[in-house]
Amino acid sequence: MSTRPRKRNFSQDELSHMLEEIEKNQQILFSKARGSSTNREKRQKWEDIGKNISACSTIQRTAMDIKKKWHDFSSQAKKKGAEIRKERAKTGGGQSSIPALSPEEERALAILGPTATRGISGGVDVCSNEFPSTPPQPTSPVHPSSASDSPASSPGPSVTQTSLRAPPTTETPQNTCACSEELILIERERLNIEKERLQLKREKLQQRERQHQELVDLKRAKLEIMAKQLSVAEFQLSRPAISVPIILPSEQGKILLPSNNSQLCLGHRHHPESAETHQWHKNEALSVVEWWD
Repeated sequence: MSTRPRKRNFSQDELSHMLEEIEKNQQILFSKARGSSTNREKRQKWEDIGKNISACSTIQRTAMDIKKKWHDFSSQAKKKGAEIRKERAKTGGGQSSIPALSPEEERALAILGPTATRGISGGVDVCSNEFPSTPPQPTSPVHPSSASDSPASSPGPSVTQTSLRAPPTTETPQNTCACSEELILIERERLNIEKERLQLKREKLQQRERQHQELVDLKRAKLEIMAKQLSVAEFQLSRPAISVPIILPSEQGKILLPSNNSQLCLGHRHHPESAETHQWHKNEALSVVEWWD
């Protein structure tokens, strides 16, 4: 099974170039502002630093390589500065057996600043944005006498004199916050899409209910019309038929009366006339004939 080849360590020129680039862009790289745009700008700066160093070196350095090297180197510088301070506190400001800080280490501590080198109780290490740091060792309290004597006996800059090991803190990487914000935005967009989908579904159901109600109203109106037609038909069937005699004019100018069997019946059924009804019809017809003459 083949393993990934390990890159060479940073050379002195690469280390100096990295510290120079980080020093120029420290306002952006170590900004406390949060947000997707700020994190995107930080990632771009780290990538630019990697490209600049790769252009001056024979080894390709990525943004992840630069950030890891900076994290390891700055943590080592902070640890060494804390050990020097602790040793001086024990010896009362005298000579320390620990080697002095190198110019690159002093430069890294200067980039971190006094607050980062001394540490804040409950704070976050500015170098731990991407990589976890080793928990620091507890330091001895500083006596006023040793603090007053150290500036005169220390050959290095003032940054090394004030460097302290930060107490153990709970570290929260900023990239985790950026991922959380992106997840919140994605979840919010998903909820908005789900809300719109439910709204469309509700409108579709309401439209279907309206169409169903209109269909029910049409069927009810149709049934009412059929009921009225049925009642009219029943009423017509229940009415008795009326026989009316047919009166036809003759060629001599007289009106011919129909016989007993030739009668016009109004109605759906024919009912035979009684003798009284037939006589009444005949008398009426005679009166009409007399009036005609």
